[in-house]
Parts: sequence; C-alpha cells; structure tokens
Amino acid sequence: MKVKLISLLLIGIFVFTSMTAFGADARIADNKSVAPAVLAESNALFMNYNLNMEYCSVDLADRRSNLNVRTWSGRVVGKLPHGSRVWVNEYSGEWARVSVKRGRRWVSIGWVDSTYLLC
Repeated sequence: MKVKLISLLLIGIFVFTSMTAFGADARIADNKSVAPAVLAESNALFMNYNLNMEYCSVDLADRRSNLNVRTWSGRVVGKLPHGSRVWVNEYSGEWARVSVKRGRRWVSIGWVDSTYLLC
C-alpha cells in the first residue's frame, strides 16, 4: 500500500512539473514571462534532458588512427577508432561530451573534438 501511494505521489509531482515546464508561459521573478522552451532548457540538468543530444560516428581522415577522449581538464583517458558510434550528450564550443554503448547501457567516457564527428 505504501509503495502504491509513494508511486502515485511521484507520478503526480512529475506530471505537475512537466505541465508547468512545457505548458503556458511561466512567470518568474518580477512577473516576467518566459517561453516554455527557455524554461525547459534551463531545467535540462534537473530533468536529465538535454536538447543537444545526437547520435554520431567518429570520422577520421586516416582510418587507422584514433580520436583521443579527454577529461574536462584535458588528460587523455581513452581512444576511439575511426567509425566508432557515439552518443553526444552535450557540446561546449568545439568539444563534445560523448557516451559509448556498453552492453545495453550508454556510458559517458569523456570529451572529444567535435570536428571529427559525423552526425
């Protein structure tokens, strides 16, 4: 009984927040109106929803070379061969944070130069 009640409560909260985020224009401080798309983008981190996600592959001129995968600070943590399929989680300038499929899950591995991605 407790599980059903908690589940219904969480579903209600989710539905309510999504209705306010994607419904009519929202009002914020000083009674300013904000379009739903702007509000959704600002809540992207909270909702784990990013509008810039896309499926790409690594495209290198030399097919025998690898693309370095780096941490945010720039340390190389891995390499991706030509043709690797990646999921772009977000962009920051010319850099893209990518994930690769491991089993049935997508695992974030680091940042790559997005000029080497074919999307």
